[in-house]
Amino acid sequence: MVNFQKLLTLSLIPTVIFTILSFISIVLTAHYWILTDYFVGRWLKRKSQFPEKNKFQWDDVIVDYTETSTNAIIAAGCLCLAAGVNCIIAYFKLKPSTMDLDYHSPLRRFWVGSAIGMAVVGLCSALAALITTFTDKGDDEFGCTTTTGKTKDGGVPFTNMMCSREIATCKFMGPVYDKAGKIPNVERWAVTIACNEATVVKWLQLVLIFNAVLVIAMFAAQAGVRRKTRSPASKGL
Repeated sequence: MVNFQKLLTLSLIPTVIFTILSFISIVLTAHYWILTDYFVGRWLKRKSQFPEKNKFQWDDVIVDYTETSTNAIIAAGCLCLAAGVNCIIAYFKLKPSTMDLDYHSPLRRFWVGSAIGMAVVGLCSALAALITTFTDKGDDEFGCTTTTGKTKDGGVPFTNMMCSREIATCKFMGPVYDKAGKIPNVERWAVTIACNEATVVKWLQLVLIFNAVLVIAMFAAQAGVRRKTRSPASKGL
């Protein structure tokens, strides 16, 4: 039978990876959040598609960002990071052989339960964040919610677009920029970086989910083996 110490030691590998990737997810999300807020212009011009396009050749587009998917990913990253740190602490608390004593049964249950419980919370939050990245979209051709209007003075038509940061940079600004060659007020380098980071973070949620499953399985397995291989006089976890 596999020694529980080996299982406990092996659990440290996915736990550390889980913690590091959670931190990376938070950093990348914060970075593309800053890029889209301060470096990627929210106002741009494109060829008008309005009936008045002969009179007004350019459409002034104002892009605003939805916060649902970004907030979900930030929250998931924080919860997964907290879960990872908690599991690392649990590893060091459970490692000493003195934890086999009946006197420490409540502590064993607490640390195993907290590690598994926090990992489950991290798993659920990463899954919710991943789902949100696919549902946080509108119904236009780009995946944004589009509204149009006219200025009070002059009747100049304009467009307002509500998009997630990923959709705005990857599916709208990027392609429109490449097609036009250049868009005033939009920095192409910032659009590219923000798009790449948003895409990486989205799929990173899958890796976090997989790591959380491994952490849960390893801590549960070591607890089960530990219960069977402790002193015959001992009971419980």
